[in-house]
Amino acid sequence: MNDMNPVQNPATETPSTEAMAAPSHTPAPIAAVPPKPVDDNPIVFYCKDCGEIVDVRRVGGKYVYTCKKCGTKNVAFGTKKSIYGFFKLEDKEKAKLREAKREEKRRLQMGDKSIKPRAS
Repeated sequence: MNDMNPVQNPATETPSTEAMAAPSHTPAPIAAVPPKPVDDNPIVFYCKDCGEIVDVRRVGGKYVYTCKKCGTKNVAFGTKKSIYGFFKLEDKEKAKLREAKREEKRRLQMGDKSIKPRAS
């Protein structure tokens, strides 16, 4: 037997603290956290009386807001996507554009005098 490396009985041997603390493999390095994307969906305020996105004033410490345009407290808030989806604002905007095009077409057909023809 070698005095430098004595044979020990593994059943009676207690594991060393070094063996318990050190893992058998090295963990993978933690990847850097990617930067936060630009806020594409900000919080907006929708006045139910005015029927449009508005600026608001906060009332008290709670989630109560008044519309700067009409002064009522009938204001909903949420992300742009949720407000536009819930109140169907995109559909309303498209309907307004269609109506404006129809009105312009009707004026041109009727010969409205308010539209001046181009001089060549």
